[in-house]
Amino acid sequence: MTHKLKLYNYLIEQAENLTEDWYNSLNTENNGVYSSQSEESIAALKEKNKNFHLNFFKILSNESTPFSTEMINWIQLIAQDNGHLDTSNSSIVNEFLRTEKQYLDALFQFSIEHSSSISAKEIEELRNGILCTMREIITTVLDELDKNQKVLLNAQSQMITELSAPVIQLTAKTGILPLVGEIDTYRASVIFEQVLNACVEKGISSLILDLSGVPIIDTMVAMKLFDLMKGLRLLGVSASISGIRPEIAQTAVQLGINLDTVKIYSNVNKAIEDGILV
Repeated sequence: MTHKLKLYNYLIEQAENLTEDWYNSLNTENNGVYSSQSEESIAALKEKNKNFHLNFFKILSNESTPFSTEMINWIQLIAQDNGHLDTSNSSIVNEFLRTEKQYLDALFQFSIEHSSSISAKEIEELRNGILCTMREIITTVLDELDKNQKVLLNAQSQMITELSAPVIQLTAKTGILPLVGEIDTYRASVIFEQVLNACVEKGISSLILDLSGVPIIDTMVAMKLFDLMKGLRLLGVSASISGIRPEIAQTAVQLGINLDTVKIYSNVNKAIEDGILV
């Protein structure tokens, strides 16, 4: 039996103890997946840790490679887990390194027990195998976490954008669209689609488009917003604008946008005072 296989069998026998020792020395005060006090979460965390040991030990025995199906599945499971996605990368790396130390300590004990049959060179090869394999796995896990975190952030950003065009119903037939913050081309397209649908669904016949919270808009966005006014008119919705900033007014003039048919007010209060609410 080769020393790699002997080490594999030696580590397999200790897998359960390695997981318990790892968890018992875990700093649960840190935020993230390692801080949960739920019995179910703790059991799941221990199970993932033990499965990692088993997959890692197979690599050391040359029964598989770092990117075997089992290890890839384990990495994907971790990278898609909400608990790990909410945990800092530094904390995750630290736990891999603590596990690596467990393996190196186990290798040291193994070398003592087999000192009469294993050479220093063979021990060094086994040590390098642990270090190199762990490095590859850490890099892969961080890459996968980064990909999934970006996907999650993009999804959250899109959801926030889609919720950033709220048509607030003031009366049975009157609504207001208070826009706040910068508006890019994508958000302008979302506003165009959602506002038209919202007015139809809510039966709104008079809408105030309040731009007092918008600092500036570019040419493309300005055209999209004023296209919205046309779209509302086609739906039979009387649209008015309040709170236009000088910069936006300048953009409208430069574009030659005709606002003769649109009621314009300096602020929302003026629109209300003028009896626009019905």
